[in-house]
Parts: sequence; C-alpha cells; structure tokens
Amino acid sequence: MHQSPTTLTRPPLHAALGARFTGFAGWSVPLRHGEAAAHRAVRERAGLFDLGHLGQTGLRGPKR
Repeated sequence: MHQSPTTLTRPPLHAALGARFTGFAGWSVPLRHGEAAAHRAVRERAGLFDLGHLGQTGLRGPKR
C-alpha cells in the first residue's frame, strides 16, 4: 500500500516546533523550521543534521 507524504504521520516534535514538511521517498520529512536565529547559530557555530533517511540497507539470507 502506497501512501502519499501528506497522509503519513508527521513527527510531533518537528510539528510542534513549526517545521514545514516535504515529501521524500514516500515519507513526510521536516524541510525547515523557519527560525532565523537557529539558522544563524548553525551557520556561525555548529549543528547536527540527521541524514539517516539517505541510507540504504541490504539483507541477504537463504531463499525459502
């Protein structure tokens, strides 16, 4: 069953922080939070970004 990004549950933490969402590979992911001060802090100091959605996993095992 395929769901469009608009029908998937949006992460409550990101939604509470006012994130704008976009579709990526069938998932609804936060695109930006829109807070200029946070953007400046990352540009001027440091920040962490979760890119886990870009990974791929391969599984192998005996065929049944």
